[in-house]
Amino acid sequence: MFKKADIVVANSSYLAEYAKEWNRNSYDIGQGCHLENFLEENLPVPDDMKDIPRPIIGYCGAITSMRLDIDVIKHIASSLPDCSIVLVGPADSFFENSNQIIRVIFFYLEVKHLNRFRGMSGILIFVLIPRR
Repeated sequence: MFKKADIVVANSSYLAEYAKEWNRNSYDIGQGCHLENFLEENLPVPDDMKDIPRPIIGYCGAITSMRLDIDVIKHIASSLPDCSIVLVGPADSFFENSNQIIRVIFFYLEVKHLNRFRGMSGILIFVLIPRR
């Protein structure tokens, strides 16, 4: 696939370097967001997150075993037992079945609107990306 493309754009340096093996026109464009959506203060906390014990460490995005390292998440959960870990996004069956193993993690499988992320931003102490 990389060989056939005129250009390859990646959201990580790792993937860009990987793609360069087959296509020298491969570039890392980084990751980003519209910060103005998250800088507003006193945003309402989503109703289904109000009772989650604080402090909260969170992740927003696809919750898949191909993308995220469950061992890293387990290590964080066991190392910080006073924190709740909240993963927001659609989960694959591996993660859905892992919820009993990692008791402190809450899964919210439906992301209805940008306001869910915006509301989360005011209650998270740390945002993580536990990539493989």
